Amino acid sequence: TPEGRLPLSGWEMWGDFPSESLRDKARDVGLYMEVWEKRVPPPIVAPPIVAVVFRGTEFFSWSDWMSNFRWFSWLLRFLPTYKDQYIVVAQDTGKEVLENLRTRIENGRDRYKDVRIITAGHSLGGGLAQHLAYSLPEIQSSDGTLISRVSNVYAFDPSPVTGWYSVKADLRALNAKGLKIDRIFEHGEILSYVRLLLSYVNPPSADDPAVREIRYNFVQSINPLSSHSMRLIACELRYASG
Repeated sequence: TPEGRLPLSGWEMWGDFPSESLRDKARDVGLYMEVWEKRVPPPIVAPPIVAVVFRGTEFFSWSDWMSNFRWFSWLLRFLPTYKDQYIVVAQDTGKEVLENLRTRIENGRDRYKDVRIITAGHSLGGGLAQHLAYSLPEIQSSDGTLISRVSNVYAFDPSPVTGWYSVKADLRALNAKGLKIDRIFEHGEILSYVRLLLSYVNPPSADDPAVREIRYNFVQSINPLSSHSMRLIACELRYASG
């Protein structure tokens, strides 16, 4: 907005994420992400919400475009040293988020046992948000219970690249059970046409995961690039909500 960032009332960013090691790996592939937490104020008794959020494409970032076009560079993924943003998300990001939660549980903060994990992102970040939900590793707390899975994904003007088939089928099935994905987009934004064509080949699923497409038409524009703006959809959603 002209006034600056949209307010995030009740949300607080994790200061200890990502770790230095993960930050270095993310920097090497152009990945940027944050974790935000929202605690439900009393007298309501409810577990906290933890949101893992991903930045979208920076136009002049070669690393971002390598991740966007990973369908066309699939042979490179057989090289042992090759990494893109999807690989770092699958191998390192989810693991660190869950280990952070496990540490909080072991430090006596039982409210994290039933934590609700959500992911979000715009464009490339929307694809990464879905990929994290699909690829979240199985990590148990000290009492042997599995730490929470991602419950909801909010993908804005999302990339059609989600890395679904890059995840092992058994892990993918575990993470997809009960998962809800909202793909939220502005009418006429450039990636909506790509997703539309792909939907004829692979229609959005109704369950496990349940994929819902939510289309808005906030701005009358024939420019598919300007309609792809995260700033546009964020501000307009805020105005529409009152």
